[in-house]
Amino acid sequence: MRSCVVIFAIMLLLVQNMALADRPSTAEVRATIEPKQIRLGEHARLSLEWTVPPDGKMLAHDIREILGDELEVLRSEPLDTLVFSEDSLSLREVHVITSWDDGYHPIRPVNYKHVLGQDTLALESPALLLEVMDEEVELEEGIRDIRPIIPVSRSPWEIMRWILVGAAVVMVAYLIYHWLRKRKADDETASDSEKRESVPPHIAAISSLETLRRKQLWRDGKIKQHHIELTDILRKYVSKRFSIAAQEMTTREILHALRSLPGNETYIGLLSDILQESDMVKFAKYTPEMDRHEDAIERALAFVSKTLPETDHYEDNA
Repeated sequence: MRSCVVIFAIMLLLVQNMALADRPSTAEVRATIEPKQIRLGEHARLSLEWTVPPDGKMLAHDIREILGDELEVLRSEPLDTLVFSEDSLSLREVHVITSWDDGYHPIRPVNYKHVLGQDTLALESPALLLEVMDEEVELEEGIRDIRPIIPVSRSPWEIMRWILVGAAVVMVAYLIYHWLRKRKADDETASDSEKRESVPPHIAAISSLETLRRKQLWRDGKIKQHHIELTDILRKYVSKRFSIAAQEMTTREILHALRSLPGNETYIGLLSDILQESDMVKFAKYTPEMDRHEDAIERALAFVSKTLPETDHYEDNA
């Protein structure tokens, strides 16, 4: 009876081992290279295939790590799925390589790692060898190219692309030329501005106000432009006459700054009326009566006259 049990156990182990031997492995790596022999500059296809369980993930690897300095990867084709089932996943990657050094060049094994939960399965591909042969030169035939010259065809899109590039270069050159001319004009304007800086502020303001009066912009419907230029003249005058940054201030800030100066109550009302009315025109689309436009210039001239420096009062009285 005991011998029967032993024989049965041995037979069970044999059947189990046979079943395991017949079942294909679910994890393996294969590496092939075609052809195994090339000439300088010719292409070879390095194919790497691996089969792993469908669960988990494969850790990435760099194909250049297994190639020596003599081998060069020309291109890598997209990863291809060969088999995908409940039991296994087979993938393949193909790289086109070449070499410009003759001799035997080894391709080192690729180390794959498949991670599933806490388990890591390490796989290694077989090592390969690529033979690169030098081109035989027959001195009797003279020197010749390894490959014939390949004619390059020009597609319409390529021709159009060069035309667009040329147009872009011309446009950039034109913009640079225009910028240089504008810069020169700005320098000349700045020079004129520096000359005007030497003119007393009240003289410059009166001259600008008279010029604005002659324009009569309000008669052409340019009421907003008229008040913009009017307030700009007054802000420049106040900035230079009282040494405050009037051109960067609001109307309220300008009036507040002037009130802080002694003896200015007599003329602040004139400036306040002009600036507030101009703000209504510029921001509230207010349209004054026709006679108010020229009257605003008269009030601006009166404001400048009342705020002349003491030396100018003395010169006028003299």
